[in-house]
Amino acid sequence: MGRGHDGVLVRVAVAVLVAELTNDEIARELVVSPLTAKTHVSRIMAKLGARDRSQVVVMTYEYRMVSPGWLTD
Repeated sequence: MGRGHDGVLVRVAVAVLVAELTNDEIARELVVSPLTAKTHVSRIMAKLGARDRSQVVVMTYEYRMVSPGWLTD
């Protein structure tokens, strides 16, 4: 897999994090193992310098990675 694929996975992982899914739910959405989902979540948090999932959600809106109402569009 190339870096482009990794970027897509990160964006999808951020989207499902914002949707407040658990690691198991993220794994099902991304068709990966729960451990891989947990690794993605941890790496996203580390890249953003976030201390928890709630802070990731706030940062995604602050950095305009998602916009309000995106789940209902």
